[in-house]
Amino acid sequence: MAVAQGTYCYAVDTRMARPPAIFSSLDFDPAMEDTGSLDAPTPEEVWRAQLGYWIQKDIVNAIVALNEEAAGEVGSRPEGAADGEEKGGAITWVGTMPVKDVISIRISPEYVIADPDDEGYDGAAADGYQEALPPGSPVKVFTVTSSTNAFEVLQFTVKLVMDQRDVLRLVDKLYSNSLHTLLRVAYKAVEPNKDMVNKIYGSEPTVMVVMDFETVMLGDIFRPMMPAGVCEVLQGAGYGMTCPEPADGEEVEEKEGD
Repeated sequence: MAVAQGTYCYAVDTRMARPPAIFSSLDFDPAMEDTGSLDAPTPEEVWRAQLGYWIQKDIVNAIVALNEEAAGEVGSRPEGAADGEEKGGAITWVGTMPVKDVISIRISPEYVIADPDDEGYDGAAADGYQEALPPGSPVKVFTVTSSTNAFEVLQFTVKLVMDQRDVLRLVDKLYSNSLHTLLRVAYKAVEPNKDMVNKIYGSEPTVMVVMDFETVMLGDIFRPMMPAGVCEVLQGAGYGMTCPEPADGEEVEEKEGD
């Protein structure tokens, strides 16, 4: 219990061996896993990692904003006191936070394109401490949105343990200043931990929730930063995408062996 009282939000912040697989709460690109490697990642791998950083930064910022608001409300009055009473000593811990545990954040490994041969994945269940994967295909979501000449689409899935009353508040935070769209929500009640062992979530109504999202990355903004190799692959996908011309005085570097 003492450990739980010192916890703001549970998460596995490194890639660890957690049966049945190597697991982390965040989505680490495999090329970036070995930070001590002397082999530099390719521009395409760096771009993939950058996309993952942007999306996960939005998610983490939304979680932090929601939990910080709750921490301020808890700290504004004694535990059990009525509104308006003098500030007191209520404990801010995982049990009073809206988001209590980040099980997994996973991003589609490639841009979502209209591929009739790609059936994607069915929606992940809100159960168990394993990662939840995004659908990966437009045919699996109600928006049927795929990448076009105007923008690229990525899907991502967030699996959390949180106060059920704050699910929509988190979605609202994530929508702020972004082009993310909620595609699907599934949740299941978390049984009370009466033995007070392992992770303790407190006494509030708590659920394990899985949320699928898609995000639109406008071509005018992101394509000038995109490595040429990534753009060429997308051009070959057949949806009429155009790659930006190199800036004046800039040459496109060819890889060895090309």
